[in-house]
Amino acid sequence: MNKTIAWMLALYLAGTTAFGAEVSEPMHEEEPAMYVVLKWLYSLGGDIDEGEETIEGESGRGMGVDIGYRLGYGFAMEVDYSNYTNRVHKKAEGAETERGTARYKAYALDLLYSYHMTEQWGVFVKGGWEYEKEEIAAFDSTGYDNGGVAGIGTEYLFGEGVGTVVEYEHSFIDGPHGDSVFVGLLLDFVD
Repeated sequence: MNKTIAWMLALYLAGTTAFGAEVSEPMHEEEPAMYVVLKWLYSLGGDIDEGEETIEGESGRGMGVDIGYRLGYGFAMEVDYSNYTNRVHKKAEGAETERGTARYKAYALDLLYSYHMTEQWGVFVKGGWEYEKEEIAAFDSTGYDNGGVAGIGTEYLFGEGVGTVVEYEHSFIDGPHGDSVFVGLLLDFVD
């Protein structure tokens, strides 16, 4: 996964360098300050090795919302909420595999930098801190954790105040949910 993030970041930097010279003035000078992204989430799943036990996570699905405020010069602050589930399998030496459903609620505060290649299309990187609740009823397990998150993505604006967002996000919190892909509807608070 780290190679994927490194490649995506390299492509982003190459794109901003290649297209940056063609833009003589900042795009979207009068963008509305507030925006909301309603998003669908697909978690990729991951494995956790806990010594004698291994918890394997399958891919999962969920929904979320980002509420953002543009600070200017391409920067924005976002408060994020996600609610999603995935199937998990607990394997222990000499024991039968247990199966269950993991439920997650995650809250994050992110700093985002976006760069518009054209009036409609742009790319962004973001990073922040996430607080997560994981509940697996079949294992009688509830846990709370926090850690960093980093993402990269693209947005396309259809018209005034409406667009779409696609994002890949890596969580530094170990869990069977793994990294996530988001597809969302961007709505500006038009003045």
